[in-house]
Amino acid sequence: MDFLRLPHEGWREFFDGMNAVMGGKQVEIDVTGLDLGDVIQAEWVPLNGITYEPREDNLFVYAGAKGSALEHVIAHPKEISVEFGEEGVNRVVVGDDAGHQQFLRLRSPLALSAS
Repeated sequence: MDFLRLPHEGWREFFDGMNAVMGGKQVEIDVTGLDLGDVIQAEWVPLNGITYEPREDNLFVYAGAKGSALEHVIAHPKEISVEFGEEGVNRVVVGDDAGHQQFLRLRSPLALSAS
């Protein structure tokens, strides 16, 4: 699949719009870099929102259930790309100023059958 690179001036608006339509998604947060290797920060937890704050130059990822909330901060993102699929956004890839790649993988929760 192809990635769409988001222009910096559109980050806040994109994530505000995405938050309005992503209800019920789960997120896996994976951070990679030469100095860290590959580190899973969160594994398929409820996604509560993603926000870019231009004054702080931080991307905030809010996730988790009641009692186990997670705030993942990506300081000074340099590049943000998005992969779209049948259900909307599949992945957000963020390159930060520390040289890390941060992968936010999104999915709908598995539906349980009523039988």
